[in-house]
Amino acid sequence: MAKKRIKNIMTNVRKDNKMARYVIGGDVGSSGYKTVLLDIESGEIKATANVSYEVDWVKPNWAQQDPFLWKDAFVEATRKLTGYSGIRNKEIEGIAFSGQQHGAVVVDGENQPLHQAILWCCQRSARECQHIEESVARETAEQDAYIKEIGMHAMAGFQGPKVLWLYNNLPQIYQKVEQLLFPKDWLKTEISREKEWTTELSDLSGSGYLKLDGTVSELAMRVMKVSQNWIPKILPSTSCVGSVSGEVAKETGLSVDTKIFGGGGDNPCSMLGNNAYLLESVGTSGTFSVRAKQPIVDGTLHPFVLPDDRFNHPRGSRQPLHCIIDAASAIDYIAAIVYGKGKFTYDMLNRVAQGTPAGSRGKIIVPFIHGQRVPYAPQGRLYIKGYASDRDKKEDLIRAAMEGVAYAMKYGFELLREGMRKQGIVEAKRITVTGGGTKGEEASQIRSEVYGKELVNPHTEGAAVGAAYIAAAGLLDEPVEEVSARLFERGIQANTQKPSLVVPRDENIRLYEEGYERYLEVLEEAFKNGFEQESLI
Repeated sequence: MAKKRIKNIMTNVRKDNKMARYVIGGDVGSSGYKTVLLDIESGEIKATANVSYEVDWVKPNWAQQDPFLWKDAFVEATRKLTGYSGIRNKEIEGIAFSGQQHGAVVVDGENQPLHQAILWCCQRSARECQHIEESVARETAEQDAYIKEIGMHAMAGFQGPKVLWLYNNLPQIYQKVEQLLFPKDWLKTEISREKEWTTELSDLSGSGYLKLDGTVSELAMRVMKVSQNWIPKILPSTSCVGSVSGEVAKETGLSVDTKIFGGGGDNPCSMLGNNAYLLESVGTSGTFSVRAKQPIVDGTLHPFVLPDDRFNHPRGSRQPLHCIIDAASAIDYIAAIVYGKGKFTYDMLNRVAQGTPAGSRGKIIVPFIHGQRVPYAPQGRLYIKGYASDRDKKEDLIRAAMEGVAYAMKYGFELLREGMRKQGIVEAKRITVTGGGTKGEEASQIRSEVYGKELVNPHTEGAAVGAAYIAAAGLLDEPVEEVSARLFERGIQANTQKPSLVVPRDENIRLYEEGYERYLEVLEEAFKNGFEQESLI
């Protein structure tokens, strides 16, 4: 059964006695749906609702999900927002979604899924990625042609390689495909009256077939067996793409006049929702990214595009990003081994980690539970060094897991830093942090000390808030980055929970510099051993 959490802090009349105008932002995640109700004048978040669901790991490193989980969660969460709000449904003027990126939802002409959605964390198309790069190189007679055109290596998590996997392994499904959608684009089509397929560049930049100039690559698509006819109409993120259907209006309490806007990918939306320049996001996965004018091309950094509008489409800001597949999920994985699944709380893990000295008594964890993107290791698995079950306390593995995640994040952060230096991008003194994984006090302290930088947490529902800002910008017909910056600052003033700051301790910075060098040595050993080792825990 889905788990639900509802927070009701509603009032619909502003202090100046004017009726407020509202939009909804929803984040279609892989572990759950989060939604917020935003006052587009005050920037205040009036209500939030979360609904959890599960990823279907059908095989090791194979991840998929039933798209109707997203619709059911949307209906349930929205019904709670509208039911508890005490406002009229016509005052909720718009809605936009952020969504887990890279997913492949293949549908028929009625928007009905032909297969479960293959998710961003799925590694089943690793072999196809090698074929894609080799084929592009062969056709162009240039070894790195794919990287030069797309901006990074072909990744199993990206959408395009998943299509080639379907072509190779499920031809009976492939032959029926009418449209290829990202998760949030499937949902916005499914709830709309018009049922028109659209997408936008921030999600499309995670496809593996979008060129650095913002147009699709015919060569990459041909190699990936992606038909041009399957690509939805590409519009600015703030475009109105439809309105809520009568059926969905009845189920949720929304009005049939509620407008649906284009939305964006979850990482780009999180950048907007946190008004960030240098952003760390720690949830199921972990990412580091920077707001930039141009992409950083090194073969490893994702060439993401920020949500755009009619004023800058298709030349919006960029978001070079690195990603690890398991962040908070790696800590959960270790905790389930130590204590049993569902038999721990994050407060409990925080206390246990505080009771273990920095460095975890020499234990190093490489947290590649479901493979890895940076460094690229679809075959990657958990690898532990320095632990002996007959000698050491299992509880020490909790802090070691937190440190391992921080080291894995630092690996990609260093690549991002190098690219920033080459482009002359100034590095911020502080890192804005977001995501459920930032709520762990000791885990955040560890990451601050591993990076040697202060972390500031604005305490927003990042991606969902970013989606709400997109809807607000669409309604107001203003540039989305201007609207998001303005509403963020107003929202911070209205929020009773103010931003919090984590400051690294100098003695631990030095200790973790040595720990990171040790982590790199263990990582090299893991690659040499094919991540094979006897079970240690």
